[in-house]
Amino acid sequence: MSTPRGNRRDEGVREKQRPASQRSPAEWFTLALSGLIVGTILALLLFQLFDGGREAILAAEVDLQGVREEEGSFYLPIVVRNSGSGPAERVKVEVIDESNGEPLAEIEFEDVAGESRLEAFAVLDREPTSGVRAVVTSFEQP
Repeated sequence: MSTPRGNRRDEGVREKQRPASQRSPAEWFTLALSGLIVGTILALLLFQLFDGGREAILAAEVDLQGVREEEGSFYLPIVVRNSGSGPAERVKVEVIDESNGEPLAEIEFEDVAGESRLEAFAVLDREPTSGVRAVVTSFEQP
């Protein structure tokens, strides 16, 4: 049997479809808080995407196959790679003879851009052997 106001199921449906202006203060508070949380998460993600993680990751290596001799000096190619997204300044690389730990040369790179590769030459007075390596000893992040 139905009442003049309709059955109870219809009343429940009508109640859920009330206009937004009839929302309770608790619903408005929950909506605002949810929006604030979602907005904060989106802002942090955008910051990380465009500015975060801008660090330099440096590695140096020698290329013994590319050594050349000219007028009694040996030119040893040194490669510096920055695999990070941030730049590095005043990158110091030391070429070391591993047999005795003696430094053979020091090279300074003024600027190394993010995700780049630079090559320089260490000029040595004796032919480098297989026990030569290059290490990054210091750098600055702008």
